[in-house]
Amino acid sequence: MKTIGIAGTAKNTGKTTTASALLREAYRRHRRIAITSIGYDGEEWDNITGLPKPRLPVQRGTIVATARKCLTVSSANIRILEDTFIRSALGSIVIGEVIDPGLVVIAGPNKSVEVGRVKKALTRYRPDLLMVDGALNRIAPMVEVDGLILATGAARIVDPQRLARETESIAHIFELPYRSPALFGDKGGVAWRRGEGWVSLPFSGTQLLTSEDGESLAKELIDFLPQEHVEGTIQMPPLVTTKAIRSLLTAVGTRLKQWPIYFRDAISLLLSDLPEETYFMLEQLKSLGLRPFVRKNVPLLMVTVNPFYPEYDPGSQTYQARFLQAGLLEGRIGRKIRIPVMDVKRKGARSLWRKTIGF
Repeated sequence: MKTIGIAGTAKNTGKTTTASALLREAYRRHRRIAITSIGYDGEEWDNITGLPKPRLPVQRGTIVATARKCLTVSSANIRILEDTFIRSALGSIVIGEVIDPGLVVIAGPNKSVEVGRVKKALTRYRPDLLMVDGALNRIAPMVEVDGLILATGAARIVDPQRLARETESIAHIFELPYRSPALFGDKGGVAWRRGEGWVSLPFSGTQLLTSEDGESLAKELIDFLPQEHVEGTIQMPPLVTTKAIRSLLTAVGTRLKQWPIYFRDAISLLLSDLPEETYFMLEQLKSLGLRPFVRKNVPLLMVTVNPFYPEYDPGSQTYQARFLQAGLLEGRIGRKIRIPVMDVKRKGARSLWRKTIGF
């Protein structure tokens, strides 16, 4: 089972359009599909703009993992196969099979460990592809996917140049090289070589390194590290802020030259700060001679772009649909990054499938 995540950078950036296109092509190719999401999605109407928002159309035989209460508001007839007993605000997450086609509302698990449990449960039903629907502000559980499609567009940033710069930063973060360190577990730590062994300072149980934590750690490292340059390594906890990293660089950056610094994955880095700030922080590390790596590789497969954006009309006090020039975003962003960029409505579901799924 191949697992693909689809994450939108904001509302109305085309995530549902991308997911629906993949579904249509999967059905055309007679692939067995499973669907879940990170948290709640699939609103019939956008809560902010009041404009209609599509839900996912599913065919008979599709496997869904969603909250129990979502079954009553989905037009598709879904037979429950099992209850995962993972709790959510909309009831426990159940796994079901579509008996009669229709629209489905997906509200899946919120945590990485829960997504992992749902993924394991879904393998029993032998889908060819699992699609995980998500968003940039709740992207952390996407570490469980095999590859990510990012949906962005004018509804995120209407200025094409600014949107291209942000997307370029995101793409660069996903290009960090992969390497698996051996000294620490998931929580991380700092170590330097002395003779044939290592002197280590494990991080004390933290999953998140805040700016305050970074300042405290910086003070510890001043005493922990020798004055002369030594071989060493630093492994960040799962979540870390850019301010924490800058505190470390200010205090002991010159002593860490040529050290590898390990982050959990690109997805966790996207939670550190705005994408451009995070990318700038990584470039600072490199300029000081550090070598950033990720401990888990989640490839960015494609960026889909949507020229639509809602514009507020003060006269009518409503939002109106507006569009950037066709092909503009594909060109501006495509010139900045190495991975494929496409407008799904312009290029179609077959092209999307070939460039992301492939089988």
